[in-house]
Amino acid sequence: MRQFYLKQFFVALFTLCCMMTNAETATVDGINYEFDITEKSATVLQSGNRFTITIVIPETVEYNGATYTVTTIGARAFNRCTSIKSVTLPSSVTAIEADAFCSSTNFTEVHISDLSAWYNIKFGNIDSNPLTFAHNLYLNEDSVTQLTIPSDVTEIKDYAFSGCTCITSITIPNSVTSIGDAAFNGCTGITEVYSHINTDDLFYISDETFDDTVYENATLHVPYLTTVTYTNAVAWNKFANIVEDSTTPMALTTVYNMVSEYANSIIEDTAFSSHGLITSETQISTNAQEPTEGPIGNLLDNDFLTFFHSTWSESNASKEYHYLQIDLGEPLEAVALKYSKRTGTGFMVDGSPVMVRVFATNTPDGEWHEIGRGRLSYAYAIDTIAVGYKTIILDNSYRHIRLQVEETISNKTDKRNLYFNLSEIGAWEARFEDEHAAYKDIPSDLMSELKAAMDEAKNELMAGNDNKATTNRLYTAFEAVKNYVPTGIDNVYDSYGTGRSTPYYNLQGHPTENPSRGIYIHNGKKVLIK
Repeated sequence: MRQFYLKQFFVALFTLCCMMTNAETATVDGINYEFDITEKSATVLQSGNRFTITIVIPETVEYNGATYTVTTIGARAFNRCTSIKSVTLPSSVTAIEADAFCSSTNFTEVHISDLSAWYNIKFGNIDSNPLTFAHNLYLNEDSVTQLTIPSDVTEIKDYAFSGCTCITSITIPNSVTSIGDAAFNGCTGITEVYSHINTDDLFYISDETFDDTVYENATLHVPYLTTVTYTNAVAWNKFANIVEDSTTPMALTTVYNMVSEYANSIIEDTAFSSHGLITSETQISTNAQEPTEGPIGNLLDNDFLTFFHSTWSESNASKEYHYLQIDLGEPLEAVALKYSKRTGTGFMVDGSPVMVRVFATNTPDGEWHEIGRGRLSYAYAIDTIAVGYKTIILDNSYRHIRLQVEETISNKTDKRNLYFNLSEIGAWEARFEDEHAAYKDIPSDLMSELKAAMDEAKNELMAGNDNKATTNRLYTAFEAVKNYVPTGIDNVYDSYGTGRSTPYYNLQGHPTENPSRGIYIHNGKKVLIK
């Protein structure tokens, strides 16, 4: 009798606690839940080792006439459930508590339907992640072997893919700003890591973020001119094989990628008095025009306060990248682009394009050829009119180009749209000049140093804090490159008394016997012939 009263006491105490926490427990379809009456959320509780081979956690559960969203897998919920081989988790789960799947030794499969939702899960410890034991992740029934992290992900949490041995490669977008402890630990199948994170202040990762075998054997692919950044960053520098991406002709517009003098004279001004080859808005199209603002014609009105805006108000279920498509009017081998960002007051310039993937074709309804990825550089500051330039080498003659925006200054999305905006855009023909062929022989390390020195100088000048050290670095880098460039000016000589006239050279260093009006080099000095 005493035991009966004690049992009644503890039942009453448990009921009182549930009333105080506004929670109730119940078993639905064989799974124990705790229901939060106020939040209408449900937590999966420990249910014992009584499950069959396959278990599916639902996104919602009906209980006492109400619908509850399953948000949490509780601590030790499936601890030592050795009969389970496959588990399906809903995208509504945002937390899996400690030891939730500990010692579930017969696991082989974890199934999900939304990869972006997986990055929202906070794991209590390494044994809370079912991948630690199952090793195989399936997205909509397809095995995840080549993991491409979505561009709307900014954080990869602790233990996110720990133990997932089926992954062979990872692609990390520039949007990622942190990778947690043991996020890829135990992922021993990884042979390639493609990092698009391009920042001078690269965040550190843990020694255990990746498995030691990955650090030793996998290849880390990094953006152009960032090898030093990665080799100076804690744990990133544990990768024994770091390869810089230099396979695309858009990796860097170097000195020898010269635009014609005509193009330079038109595009190197702040205003858009001309848009070059683009004379009508019918030459520009997009796959994502925002219906409420920013018509495409604004790209050609020479007004920095108007702009084109890609879609943000309509759902983009496929997460398709937005692009601009330009009809150049004729096939070209190289294009010089001039562009400016949205400018104005009272808003953040969060849609300024940063990284674009370029495609080209002569048959816009047919096959498009990928040219490569390139960074659009200009000042992103609010309220600043910023103009940028980009030379695109097409490696063939193409009439149509497509600029697919894959990163913006903030990488913000709305309804799965990575939207972007621009104020103006123009395009001119660019071409290689035969006399610049010698630039191709300049050692790559000298060109890399010149590019780095130019970037440093530009940033300091924009910030108004340039200093002597930066100036000296830029001058030294320039002199090192210049030594490889034949100008013809060194051949100027004074031949008075020799019976020969002193030659004139134009500003490109070419001799001319009969100079017309203009500026020339004569006897080592600039002269004006009227």
